[in-house]
Amino acid sequence: MVEQVDNIINKLSGIETTSLTEQHDSNNSDQKFYCDAKNQEQLNDFVDSVRPKLVALVGFPGYGKSTFIGSLYQLLTTNLSYGGYNLVDSDTYVGFERRVFLRRVNNDNTSDTKRNVLGENDILHLKLRSEGDGSYHDILVSDKAGETYSKYISSDRDTETDNVLINADIVVFFVDAEMDSGRLATHNLLVENYESLLTRLKIQQKLLDGLSYIVVYSKIDKVNTDELKKKLSERKKQTCGVFKNIIGRDPESVCDVNSTDLNDNHLEALFCKLIQPKGSYQEQHDLDWVKSEIEKEK
Repeated sequence: MVEQVDNIINKLSGIETTSLTEQHDSNNSDQKFYCDAKNQEQLNDFVDSVRPKLVALVGFPGYGKSTFIGSLYQLLTTNLSYGGYNLVDSDTYVGFERRVFLRRVNNDNTSDTKRNVLGENDILHLKLRSEGDGSYHDILVSDKAGETYSKYISSDRDTETDNVLINADIVVFFVDAEMDSGRLATHNLLVENYESLLTRLKIQQKLLDGLSYIVVYSKIDKVNTDELKKKLSERKKQTCGVFKNIIGRDPESVCDVNSTDLNDNHLEALFCKLIQPKGSYQEQHDLDWVKSEIEKEK
């Protein structure tokens, strides 16, 4: 399936499959493309005179992270202006296209999104221009496969190598609203998984004091009966309490979104918040955190 996805993208975009780095066998699903998503070791490539804003999307498999970021890309590329900004460039166009092409080729106009696979590059880049003063800023979004966070629950080694969370300007935690409003056993598993993940991240000092974070309840359109809505409302207190108890502070906001609905007002408000530039920028000498971590490992 992955190979078929890549072949379709190449036909649609006209992009050569020859990598700028090492070439891989054409049957290898790990083949890398020019302008594909980057990995965390390549983050410094985006640094110029200021540090880009780094947004980390966190959630387990099927929680809607890729659909979410795919919808933001769709809105930025189809609107001349969005949230007071214009999309002027991206170094990861193919990375975005790999996430949104299904919704473009489906005849029934559904918003399917290609799910990330474990180990796939996760860093996506947006360069935006303010309509107000014409200034430019960069946004980096980490969209790791949900299986990555499942592995974090039981692996100190995998958690230790994550340098995105500790340096993120804002972390967006995804909760599957359909799952959280479903059977009690399913809800309990969701809570247990997040307790385990957050506890390990806290122990590994990946969640720093003062962390800025948002909790997003995705697939809210699936919670479509009074009974499910009541269950979700009651269970939100416990689920959100896990984040507060372990992280040590309330989230900036808790949002209910339908990421497949590009006209969702809650989704638009959240996107506008995420694409805003940072309030202040750090100097260049504070930016090479990836290189610093690599040096520590030598």
